[in-house]
Amino acid sequence: MATYDNAYEMVDEVRHSLNEHSEALVQGQAKGTHSNNQILKAINKSQLLIHAFLFKRDNGLFLTDADLTGVNSVYTLPSNFAKLALFRDETGRKVFPIVPSQTKRTAATGSDRLYLRKGNTLVLDKAGVTETYKLWYYTKPRDIHLGRLDDGAAQSMTLDDRFGKAIDDYYNGMMIEVMTGTKFIDTITDYTGSSRVAVVAGTGVKGSFYGLVSELPEPFHKLIPLKAAIHIKATSPVAQEKPTQVEINEFGDLLQATVANYVTDAEDIDYEEIFADFEPQVPPFGVISAE
Repeated sequence: MATYDNAYEMVDEVRHSLNEHSEALVQGQAKGTHSNNQILKAINKSQLLIHAFLFKRDNGLFLTDADLTGVNSVYTLPSNFAKLALFRDETGRKVFPIVPSQTKRTAATGSDRLYLRKGNTLVLDKAGVTETYKLWYYTKPRDIHLGRLDDGAAQSMTLDDRFGKAIDDYYNGMMIEVMTGTKFIDTITDYTGSSRVAVVAGTGVKGSFYGLVSELPEPFHKLIPLKAAIHIKATSPVAQEKPTQVEINEFGDLLQATVANYVTDAEDIDYEEIFADFEPQVPPFGVISAE
């Protein structure tokens, strides 16, 4: 069975690395030099950087599909959407992208085999379409956080109001692990942003601490807090110390070994390129030398 690292465990690990650790700090019941919000921002930046690194080498790791139902020809992209691969209509025919100058001139014209990307939606060139289309796309990892359940019941968890996104369906399909009380791991099948209520199979208990699980492949979970700690030490003006060469080397060695064991055709990767990708050419994000 895979051992997932959730946001609660990652914050715990980063705090140990920062020499600023206690259960009260991890649970947000005491104030430290760095807030959990600051640490979570570094964690989420880290997983995005690792995702970008992996995507460049094997984007098939993040390819998935979804059925989208049109609302007057508007198809809303999933919250984990990164890049479009293919869009098909209800009969399986490819739907093609267009630019604004190619859109229909009147409401009576247009084609349901053409779409215009508008923000977080795909809009068909023909009005009134409500059929279900198939979207093939590449995912990105959604933000993760730890928190304390504001409420809970059978098949229900109300996520922490301080951190839970107020976006419908944002956490759909993500794994959540309860860390205190009756511990268990579950999958969020539906999420209401306005109330921050997540639908799960188990029973949520008010006051329980939880952590969301990163959507990166499980072998890369251990790398996220390592990178986050290096980032904070390198950029925070109140950090007790700069990142050490040991920390930098540990991150590089683990990244190299994990890529070699997981990524397709990893033997063809130039490992100097790995370190070039993580070099700190522009703060605040990169491996910083210990000098």
